Amino acid sequence: MIMRIIASVAALVLLSSPSSWAENLPPAVGTKKEMIVTANPLATAAGAEILKQGGTAADAMVAAQVVLSLVEPQASGVGGGAFIVYYDAETGETTTIDAREKAPAAAMGDRFQGLSFFTAWQSGRAVGVPGVPRMMEFMLDKYGNKKFKKRGRNEVKKLFQFAIDLSENGYAITGRTENQINRLLALNPGADKCAPDRLFLRDPAAFAYFVDAATCTAKPEGTIVTNQPYAEVLKKLAEEGADAFYTGEIAQSIVDAVNNDPNLPDPNFTLQDMANYNIVERPPVCFDYRGRSICGMGPPSSGALAVGQMLGLLEALDGTGREFGQVNGGPLNEKNVHLFAQVGRVSGFGRDMQDALFEVASYLVFCDQLLDEIAGFEPEVPEFARQFQVVHALELFGVLALADPDMPAIAAGRAPAEPLCFEQHHVVA
Repeated sequence: MIMRIIASVAALVLLSSPSSWAENLPPAVGTKKEMIVTANPLATAAGAEILKQGGTAADAMVAAQVVLSLVEPQASGVGGGAFIVYYDAETGETTTIDAREKAPAAAMGDRFQGLSFFTAWQSGRAVGVPGVPRMMEFMLDKYGNKKFKKRGRNEVKKLFQFAIDLSENGYAITGRTENQINRLLALNPGADKCAPDRLFLRDPAAFAYFVDAATCTAKPEGTIVTNQPYAEVLKKLAEEGADAFYTGEIAQSIVDAVNNDPNLPDPNFTLQDMANYNIVERPPVCFDYRGRSICGMGPPSSGALAVGQMLGLLEALDGTGREFGQVNGGPLNEKNVHLFAQVGRVSGFGRDMQDALFEVASYLVFCDQLLDEIAGFEPEVPEFARQFQVVHALELFGVLALADPDMPAIAAGRAPAEPLCFEQHHVVA
């Protein structure tokens, strides 16, 4: 059975010299059998090796994930959450896995009330129960190669061995990690960015791991570091499964760190919260674009909804003489890049205005003045196309706001009688 994990990432680039930038792009890479792409070549190499050994995409993902947890801890880790969009080529079915972090059961709506962003962010209250260890176990049990499933045997350890070896023998800190650590240090108040009462990197172990205390700067790119405690965690996961993370010594250490955060502890985070964590398998959010069905992760992720909103607006330009992707110069022609960047700007406004998991969604329908910016240097874009994005996004959510009588007309493809510009509306999903 051939199984593949599909992940999509949308990036917006503002170009001062689009033609010269496009000319310097590296050639595209293709493959007829399998491909793995990650944010770090060490993680990519780990996953690729597992595929060569007969592992499935799920096996390769796990091998890559535990390496990413080590080499880019600022962005990915077993102490965080994850989303997966999984396509089974044999059955033709697509599913999604929600392994997002979860707040403790005792958390209330006023959890961050009255706190500044930095205080709330850098506190025990901002910590949720991690989802990645349980997610990895779920994926291996359901989609992994049988020879990698039995815990405690050498076969399963192969998935973790790349990361274990790097942890024990050392790996080189990346420039990205160096830059991000320096930015965090710079956010600390006062002249002494490494003062004992610092807010960022206040944990002594993290400070010693990432920072050169003598210079109060991040350890530079290329510095070789080891992480034996992480290697021990991976060995325990390989031997005992995810329960070793959510109960016992590891779980207790996480609870203790959150309960005793030196900035703002959270006494509501408990061992029971750790033990109760479960992943959720959800149907994907799918939509059509130019005759193709595109699926992605739905709420609590904004990914598929935002991408669907963007493509809906771009598709609405078909037949207008300024179709996206159809102008001379290829996909990176400056007009294509401009349109893509502009619809991305508009969709960004909607990201924080919906959450179908809580049944009540709040949408802000954008005024004509804002939507005019999508067309940019071509203001003749039809009224329908300028406003289509609003309705298309609502349709994707399974919600159509009927607060304005013109909304059904727009959904049917007819321009509204009056400019669509009204206040914030609340609709029930």
